[in-house]
Amino acid sequence: MQEATLAVAAVERKNRERRGAAHGASPTKSRNSSSRESIFRIGLVRYKMDSSKQTLQRISGDESSCSGALQKEKDAKKSYVPRRLMIGKDEYVQIGNGNQLIRDPKKRTRILASEKVRWSLHTTRSRLARKRKYCQFFTRFGKCNKDDGKCPFIHDSSKIAVCTKFLNGLCFNPECKLTHKVIPERMPDCSYFLQGLCTNKVCPYRHVRVNPNASICEGYLRGYCADANEVLAYSLYSSNFLLLFDF
Repeated sequence: MQEATLAVAAVERKNRERRGAAHGASPTKSRNSSSRESIFRIGLVRYKMDSSKQTLQRISGDESSCSGALQKEKDAKKSYVPRRLMIGKDEYVQIGNGNQLIRDPKKRTRILASEKVRWSLHTTRSRLARKRKYCQFFTRFGKCNKDDGKCPFIHDSSKIAVCTKFLNGLCFNPECKLTHKVIPERMPDCSYFLQGLCTNKVCPYRHVRVNPNASICEGYLRGYCADANEVLAYSLYSSNFLLLFDF
């Protein structure tokens, strides 16, 4: 009877030891699994990443037992460690003898610098595109509030609108901002002529016939039309027909 009791106790003790061993191995396996997730192989060398993901540290003793030419080939491969390594979207750089790689602190600076250069080029192109257009204020009124070089548009004195007071013989200002030079590119059409009512033999306005359904010429709205002789749109002005423009 006593021997049977001892035998049962021995079996139960072995079962407890077996369950304890199985229970103790489980977290180790979990830790190993977690460890494998942060281990990277570069060539034949393994690196372990710290929890902050800032550093890759070479795992020491990561040597396999090989002999002869195979060992030399492996050593040659192991001796090469790239100076820069991309892991996901992060870039790591080599420090020292290659036993350690750290996340590149200058990558963000380079990205910001690249974005700044790209934006600068975009701004320059936009300014050049605007620079090809004439300033509406300067062309229409002979002056611009940004005439100190800050205006992004072209200030061309040869495109300034003609002074209507001068056309009527009423402008005696030697510093008049508008031009006193009469050329077809600056001259509006005579509205009286279009109505068959102009009797002024020396009328300074253009006597041309245009389609009555034509729209107003945008060039003349700004004070200058390069296609004055070919344009088919209205460019009207008279002493009692004044177009007011809001730019």
